[in-house]
Amino acid sequence: FVYALTELMDRRAWAFFWELLKCFFGLYTLSSTGDWFGAVSLFQFAIPVVGAYFILSLAITSLFVYKHYQEDHGDGLKARQTV
Repeated sequence: FVYALTELMDRRAWAFFWELLKCFFGLYTLSSTGDWFGAVSLFQFAIPVVGAYFILSLAITSLFVYKHYQEDHGDGLKARQTV
């Protein structure tokens, strides 16, 4: 988790890869164990909430990586619209 976030803060495109890896292992753990380290005993909807977190964090990281790439490498349309 920390490495994916650090890569994102450094505006590196590898942040998507690490987030994808985190999402895969998180969803694999949820599906293979049917629980998130005993959270179901405390909160009935723990599996859908944690699963939604993994998917949402991957989507948001994708958006940030795309946005940072556009800002850092210049958008082709904006570069042609100089005054």
